[in-house]
Amino acid sequence: MLGRRASTPKVITYLYKRPDVLNAPVDNLSMNFRLVGRYLFIYQMPKTGSQTVLATLEQCSLPHQIFRFHFLSDQIAASLENAINSGRASDEWQELARDQLRTRTTIQRIIRARKWLRLCRIKVPKLDIITSVREPIGLALSSTFENHSFFFSGLDAATAENCRAELMRPKCLKQIQNWFDLELKPHLDLDIYATRFPQRKGYAIYEHEFARFLVFRYEAIRALPAMLNEFLGCFVPAIINRNRSDSKDYAAMYAQVKQQLRLPLDFLRAQYSTRMVQHFYSDDERRELMRRWGEEAETRSLSSSM
Repeated sequence: MLGRRASTPKVITYLYKRPDVLNAPVDNLSMNFRLVGRYLFIYQMPKTGSQTVLATLEQCSLPHQIFRFHFLSDQIAASLENAINSGRASDEWQELARDQLRTRTTIQRIIRARKWLRLCRIKVPKLDIITSVREPIGLALSSTFENHSFFFSGLDAATAENCRAELMRPKCLKQIQNWFDLELKPHLDLDIYATRFPQRKGYAIYEHEFARFLVFRYEAIRALPAMLNEFLGCFVPAIINRNRSDSKDYAAMYAQVKQQLRLPLDFLRAQYSTRMVQHFYSDDERRELMRRWGEEAETRSLSSSM
């Protein structure tokens, strides 16, 4: 195995010979680009604006090879594979899931190669990572409608009552709440909770030895041009919206359920008291979210303190 003092030629030779580290097909990129090119990963939770980020960045003529994906962890990969094999998902859904699984393999190999190069003190560009967060009830409801063919027999079955039952399943929100610990921390060595997040600003930039990160709240997406300019130094003329729920075939039903859905206060307290939510959202914001989603009779009892 190569040590820290290995010469550059030896490192390059090693990487060329290690298919498990480097030699994954990455579109038609040259081997030289795989070694020293610039990569931008749009690595976000589902339903947090990743398609809008990608479409907006396409205006900027960046030198990066850009990948958009939602997960790298074994846990979420296993969930997708189980869903594919369940027989409940549509053909279109299954193909999108398989594409995410294929992308995952490619990204894992790029990351391994870059970590090796940085470990061996070879000057290669740091990876640029854009990631995001969204309050969990809104995210989960949006995701339920995006995947309604998987959860319900038909769109007319996606009622507020049935959506409530889905959201309150014990495992429904677990991956959302643990996403940063499942994804960024083990795969990209970023402990998001180690540094205070600027809740009022809505986004922050972090950096370590082999990657830079833009982390933003979905609720702050209107500031996307300013975020991208600060992070990548590119001028963004406008936000290009993509994959908006109000443009989908389920838009009317989704809007109706958002108005009707109410959840027990004890359930909401548990969801809005997690480490993730407390890190990204202020006490006042979390209290307002509980009022937004809570059953009216119960929310009257909310105090001015969490």
